[in-house]
Amino acid sequence: MVKQIFVRIFDLIVHPQETWETIKTENVDGNVLRNKFYFPLIIMMIICATIGSISSFIFEIEADFVTLFLESIKNAVVFFIAYFLGFFVVTLIFNELLASPFFYMERDLDKCFTLFAYSSSLMWCIKALVLLFPNMLFLYLLNFYAIYLIWTGAVVIFDNLQKEMTVKFTLIALLLLYCIPLGIENIMLKLIP
Repeated sequence: MVKQIFVRIFDLIVHPQETWETIKTENVDGNVLRNKFYFPLIIMMIICATIGSISSFIFEIEADFVTLFLESIKNAVVFFIAYFLGFFVVTLIFNELLASPFFYMERDLDKCFTLFAYSSSLMWCIKALVLLFPNMLFLYLLNFYAIYLIWTGAVVIFDNLQKEMTVKFTLIALLLLYCIPLGIENIMLKLIP
């Protein structure tokens, strides 16, 4: 299963148009997508967050086991809540926006879930790598590629999307996808000492 997840992410990055077409023809149920792609990917990211926080404290002179354990748990919980809750909030908000005067489309929670689950996988992988290797902050620049991933996914998944709405659709989806989880993460980090 893990290999399939990374093959799908690799295909999305290297061949986004063809991969989105494949995803559309698979017409996977939301529950199957959650269980076979989204949840395992989130669990892998939580493991990376935990390992990253452990490795950052190992080299501190006065780090004890309790501090190390508590910081690891805190980072894992914050990461899980921010990206798990944030993902579902984004999906629900965007689903409502579909029927709004922004797009004048029919709501379709499964299509929104599919678009955001696969589009956000790049963000999760980059975040996991930065958590594991904190000196590699330049990797965040790769998130700009998400614009293209969302664009191609929107055109394929939402086949009734009008061409003149594609830019607005992509920008709103991108802002929601990145701002809501990061906002939740920042709030959680301030609330948890």
